[in-house]
Amino acid sequence: MTVCVNGIEQPPFEFRPNGASLVERDQRLYLEEAGYEVYTVRPSYPEVPISEGDFHLPSIKLPNAENYRIAKPFDPWTQRGLDAWIRQLQPEMMYLHGPYQVAAKLAVIAKKYGIPYALHVHTHISGYVESRVPEYLWPIAKRFALNRARRLADRASVTIFPSATYEAIFKAETWFNGPSLVFPSFIQPFPILSKRELENANYRLRSGTNLPLNRFLYPGIVVHSRLEKEKNPEYAMQCFAELIKLVIERPIRGIQSPLLIYIGGGTSSCKEHLVWLAQEYGISNLVYFTGARSNEEAKQILQTANQCWFLSDTDTQGIVPLEAGYAGVPVFGLEDQPFDEFFGEKKFLAVPNNKPGVLARRSYALMSDSCKHMEMADHCNSVALKYSDVRKYKKHFLDICQHIVIGTQVI
Repeated sequence: MTVCVNGIEQPPFEFRPNGASLVERDQRLYLEEAGYEVYTVRPSYPEVPISEGDFHLPSIKLPNAENYRIAKPFDPWTQRGLDAWIRQLQPEMMYLHGPYQVAAKLAVIAKKYGIPYALHVHTHISGYVESRVPEYLWPIAKRFALNRARRLADRASVTIFPSATYEAIFKAETWFNGPSLVFPSFIQPFPILSKRELENANYRLRSGTNLPLNRFLYPGIVVHSRLEKEKNPEYAMQCFAELIKLVIERPIRGIQSPLLIYIGGGTSSCKEHLVWLAQEYGISNLVYFTGARSNEEAKQILQTANQCWFLSDTDTQGIVPLEAGYAGVPVFGLEDQPFDEFFGEKKFLAVPNNKPGVLARRSYALMSDSCKHMEMADHCNSVALKYSDVRKYKKHFLDICQHIVIGTQVI
């Protein structure tokens, strides 16, 4: 039986949904189905019990984040214990979701014992640093983070990127030129609600958060992401304010007003800033915050929406746009970002990051033209379907792991 050790900085997906932890959860399942014996190393969370096969490292809270933790740096005693644990397991490979503390600790041990590993980069490193440390420390912090990532990538059998866009960014920032692979994340297919189920889901959402109940008179624009600076939630507010101006100037038949609905937890400071911004724009009565929701509930909420806006400028791919497309909802995202790589065949959907009026006009066009709305929804759905073929993804992933174990080049 082949033994594999996963390393990941995020908590389990069931505890807090996150793109990287979703990928780790699914990949672990595929490995176990294929006969691998899989163990996972991650930071400890006081609220999360240690599951069989897990190794939790002492951790500290991540600054400027909603109860996210990282493995404690500069911890030689824990490193020795981790070393002894790995030596006992004798894994044939490691799969490191990084490139942060956990990946760095495991890579040291991998080098010591000659264990091959894959490095799967989920995080936009510069954006991550900018959202976590004061601006005056950015040059030092970025240099440290990027140099560490480069060292980890140089030693890896292969470095995996979720998009070609971010692969190019990573290589430009680190001068990395080793073996790499673009391997987009897939989504698990999920149930599409019947008309009656859809109305029930709409009622649960809107009655529970005091939204107007009629989703046709008050169409929802959903922004599904953590309320943190790195997710660019302020830009959605700016675009929505421009949209409301258009609707007031040129009312749309059958629509009273769109609503902006933020789904997700995050930091209280970010939410407070968004609430203040809505007040400044005079649209407080049209902006709602639902808080964190389970992944399954979020997928149902997406199906009740008129549109989804995915405006993060620091994501390496983005699973939410694929989930929205699978739900039959048109998605807007930013041009020259990974979103554009996947959905940009329809240039209408990829908007600039510094001209909120552009998204406002295009959003207005979808609300006022049902044929245009259907065209964009169908396009987003066709893209999402390409990335919901789990059997194809599983085969590709297991092929990668097999190449790493036997020491051949990953193609």
